[in-house]
Amino acid sequence: MFSFALTPEIITRVLGWLHTAGLFALGRQADAPASIKADGTQVTPVDLELERYLTTQINHAFPDHNVMGEESGQTSRAGAPVTWVIDPLDGTSAYLEGIAGWAIAVGILVEDRPVYGFHYAPRLNEMTFTDQFGQVIRNGLPVKRLPQERWHRRAYLAVGSASNYDYRLNIRRCRTLGSVSTNIVYTACGLAAAAFIPKACAWDLAAPLAILQSQGAVLRYLSGGPFSLSSLLDGSNLREPLVAAHPTLIDQVCRHISYRPPTSPLQQPGMR
Repeated sequence: MFSFALTPEIITRVLGWLHTAGLFALGRQADAPASIKADGTQVTPVDLELERYLTTQINHAFPDHNVMGEESGQTSRAGAPVTWVIDPLDGTSAYLEGIAGWAIAVGILVEDRPVYGFHYAPRLNEMTFTDQFGQVIRNGLPVKRLPQERWHRRAYLAVGSASNYDYRLNIRRCRTLGSVSTNIVYTACGLAAAAFIPKACAWDLAAPLAILQSQGAVLRYLSGGPFSLSSLLDGSNLREPLVAAHPTLIDQVCRHISYRPPTSPLQQPGMR
């Protein structure tokens, strides 16, 4: 089995890339124009520029590795044992609307398994990543708080902005943080009790899944079936929703989420 050793030098390099990308994104946030992609999601020139920058840095540092990005797909080295999965701007809508939870996420897959993850939320000034020992580091310190094992009075479910339209969330406290990756990372770090992910692709999940697993939490389908990131490496979207939580809590959360029959939403045509 192939292995890839994440060294302190590599970590320092990746953190530098993310800080540079974050400063660029912050500087362009006030006037970034948006267009609509074929799948109905928004994209800005910032998404494209950040992905080009990160891809260039990875290709230069690791010429034998594959790179998969949200906007550009995979490099010509598809099939390499190590793949870097980039979400240059997770939460583009939040970014455009001034909501703080958008993030830059980079996951490292070894033989299609998420092993290391880097998540940077510039507006929140939060950098979370897995180190070479599998420990989760948040803003320079090891994360001491574990994923929540039970539901309590202040617990909340991290959700996407459209979750309550398609699904009935029979949970008192739900919060929209701004991006899929931030929802999962907050769950991993014990801030959110769980996360509900109705729609996502590999680039949304690679980095936060590595962080989540390092903290002992799980990501599985709402129906109860196991989830494998490899099912999305062809660029496809989820076939059904996911829930992230501690293993002792996830069944309880899933029982309180159900499908809502469609109605006519109040929204701008072509947007989601």
